[in-house]
Amino acid sequence: MKSFGRYLILCTMVIALLMPSTVFAADKKLLNEASITLSSDVIPVGGTTKIKVRLLAEMTSLTYAKLTPEVSDESILTIELDGYSDYIITGVQEGSAEVVFNIPGWSEERFPITVLSEADYEEKMKTPQEVIDFTTYSNQIAAIFKFDEIASEAYVKNRIDTGNNRKQRYTAFNNVIIPNYTKLVIEAKKIKAPNTELQALHEIYLKAIKLQLEAMTMMKEALYKTKVSSTAINAANKKMEEGVKYEGQFVDGINKYRKKYGISD
Repeated sequence: MKSFGRYLILCTMVIALLMPSTVFAADKKLLNEASITLSSDVIPVGGTTKIKVRLLAEMTSLTYAKLTPEVSDESILTIELDGYSDYIITGVQEGSAEVVFNIPGWSEERFPITVLSEADYEEKMKTPQEVIDFTTYSNQIAAIFKFDEIASEAYVKNRIDTGNNRKQRYTAFNNVIIPNYTKLVIEAKKIKAPNTELQALHEIYLKAIKLQLEAMTMMKEALYKTKVSSTAINAANKKMEEGVKYEGQFVDGINKYRKKYGISD
């Protein structure tokens, strides 16, 4: 009995070694060779969404015929070919189901879809007030940003002392930089953000540009003198750095707001 047991174990090992390696090969990643795009994962009862299928790889045994999806629950979703390689999915009744691509040799890909009643769908698709508020605020900032652009471009060109450009720098600060940045601050003060979150961020923005205007004014005054004081310039740069710090806080706050309410770039 013992010798028979050893014989059985040896046979099993030999068979395992002789089996083709493809038996143990992992499925290929389907989305490396095909692009599958679902236009919407939420639809109303009676509504539709579309799946677009495109082959990406030239050297592949995949074909559009193989890339035929199915639905996991036909009582919730139905699917039909639309043209050559696209598919129309229709919501039959409320619930959740998946569009499934299950092709031997490739990884399975599933695309979940939720079907809602008409009323629930309309409520879900309604643009949140916070998103509307952000658009309103962004448009107000965009309308005055030209003053920032003009002043900033001139500032970058004239912030460095070359030893013989004091008069040129003073003229730029006096005629371009300060007037435009002053207009920016004046117009920014008129903006009233549409909600408390954005208003708090706007207050940070105001603090940033006011400090930067003060710094630019200090630089202009230092340049007016026959001999430029390094102490005065250093003090102006320090105030500018403080303004830039608050500007960074404003940008971080805006990014967090966008992420919180799902606002894309």
